[in-house]
Amino acid sequence: WKLPYLRIDIGAMSYQNGGYQQAPPYYGGIQQQSTTVIIGQPTTTRITTVIRPSSDRYLTLSIIMTFLCVFFGGILPAALTVAALILSLSAKDDDLRGDNESATRKGRISLILNIASVALTVVMYVIFIIIIATAVSRY
Repeated sequence: WKLPYLRIDIGAMSYQNGGYQQAPPYYGGIQQQSTTVIIGQPTTTRITTVIRPSSDRYLTLSIIMTFLCVFFGGILPAALTVAALILSLSAKDDDLRGDNESATRKGRISLILNIASVALTVVMYVIFIIIIATAVSRY
């Protein structure tokens, strides 16, 4: 008796409907065909990338001023430069994210804090020199 839809693949030979036959090239797998239908012309996608240099946002100035104010200034100028350094880092992060308005604002505040720390350090040195000069002139 014959099983009408029995198919067994063994190696290169297959048993189908009561007899051995040459197995198809896909050896028991499901044969699939792929048909590509092109409807119209392929579209062209244009990607525009704006490359702009990343600004420093006074980060280098803030680092240098922090070291100078820590070693040659006082506690208050050093605190101002540390705040300027934090704002510069935040401005750099905003610049990398593409928030140019916030980066510009934070960079400007950082510059103002650095200038204030220099001015405060100069005022402190002037006061210190005046105190020393008056103390020396009394003797």
